[in-house]
Amino acid sequence: KNESDRDRQAHGDEVINTWIYTLTETLHQLVNQPITASYARAENMGSEVEVLDYLTFHYYDDERQFGKTVDQLKAKFPNHPVVLGEFGYHTWEAHPSDPHPKAHQYNYFQAILAAAQTHQVQGIMAWSLYDYPVIENSTFLNTLSHEQNMGLLDLAGEKKAGYLAFEQSAAVVDAQTGTAVTPDTKEIEVVFNAPKADYTALMLVDMSQNQRSVRAFSIPTQKGLNTFRFKVNAEDLTHLLHLKYRLKIDTQNTVGLLPGIEHQALLTLRQD
Repeated sequence: KNESDRDRQAHGDEVINTWIYTLTETLHQLVNQPITASYARAENMGSEVEVLDYLTFHYYDDERQFGKTVDQLKAKFPNHPVVLGEFGYHTWEAHPSDPHPKAHQYNYFQAILAAAQTHQVQGIMAWSLYDYPVIENSTFLNTLSHEQNMGLLDLAGEKKAGYLAFEQSAAVVDAQTGTAVTPDTKEIEVVFNAPKADYTALMLVDMSQNQRSVRAFSIPTQKGLNTFRFKVNAEDLTHLLHLKYRLKIDTQNTVGLLPGIEHQALLTLRQD
């Protein structure tokens, strides 16, 4: 059931809870896969979700509060895996009250993806794959809205900023806030998973110059979740925000395989 908490105002708690109990019990007798019912907001989950095999909610709020939302949910229901069933960020630059530059979708997605890893969310799905056109005589899409600009691909099928965030195997956030990179960011934190304990190569590359390495680091990593911080100057930050620069990660490389590695810079940054 999609966003089951939205039905409570119309049908009441008793009807919705009974529906969840009954359908979950019935489906458990028929199929082996895990059963859930999604919620529009995590804070609306009550004791009825105890019968579900895992919990899933949707999130479109401030990325700075996402980790706290997950932690509160896991503290309330410690025996249930948590999945983020929907999240997204529109790219309608001319929105009359809430304009979003297209590149900002990347930074929002990066912050959510980083928090999902550090707060051990079991799965994550974005809304939606495509932008939607205006459709005449439609009850929902007949006029342009932010809903039609939520896609990972635009109307021409081209990759948008959010798609690029999913392509990247490491998430980049502001090291001081743990949230999206902004023009005020002074230090970057990279969040990534490594398949084994080894050295990992992190490279800041210029996408406009055939992915030329601008900065590169080789760092010792442990198997599983890793984080690494480095300071960023104003020029590099501007290029990151406009997606001219992007981070690449290679968990198979070592220092000897990386030309132009900033050995001294790495040591200084690690000491900081």
